Amino acid sequence: MAIVRHPTMLTLRDYRRFPDDGRRHEILAGVHVVNPRPVPYHQLVAMRLCAWFDRTITRTGLGIALPDVTVELAEHDVVDPDITVLLQPYADRLLRTRVRGVPELIVEVLSPGNRTHDRRHKKDRYAFHGVREYWLVDPVARNCEQRRRRGNGWSRLGAHHDRIRLAVLPAVEVDLQAIW
Repeated sequence: MAIVRHPTMLTLRDYRRFPDDGRRHEILAGVHVVNPRPVPYHQLVAMRLCAWFDRTITRTGLGIALPDVTVELAEHDVVDPDITVLLQPYADRLLRTRVRGVPELIVEVLSPGNRTHDRRHKKDRYAFHGVREYWLVDPVARNCEQRRRRGNGWSRLGAHHDRIRLAVLPAVEVDLQAIW
């Protein structure tokens, strides 16, 4: 992870000027953060998980799951989560080029280059803006750390290896063994 210092707090306008260089560029609390390109196994796990969300949430009308989409949480926080889930009604937050506003669920798949970034920095910004549920998926350890927003922070619901039930949709459960 690299932090690029600027004299002012950055916004979506600045984000749009970042290079399309294969790396993940984000703005956290007005600061430009650059992460390396994800490794292939990271992408495979993210793809399988997003396909599962597509079948169980998007196609059933419960909401919409989007892979690697730009999310404008606020003026000085623009992120690119691995998976973003918006529940019904989501139409007012889904724009042509990005999601504007706070999703119900954000999923980050850990890679060697983003572990600290996702576990600390992004987690804090997601809580600050009111994301209701946050998953940290570790493909190497084959577990999914689940957190639910409580007050201004997170309540840890556990590290799941086999199955995980969504806090924002308790009737929906993911078979993690099919993801690994």
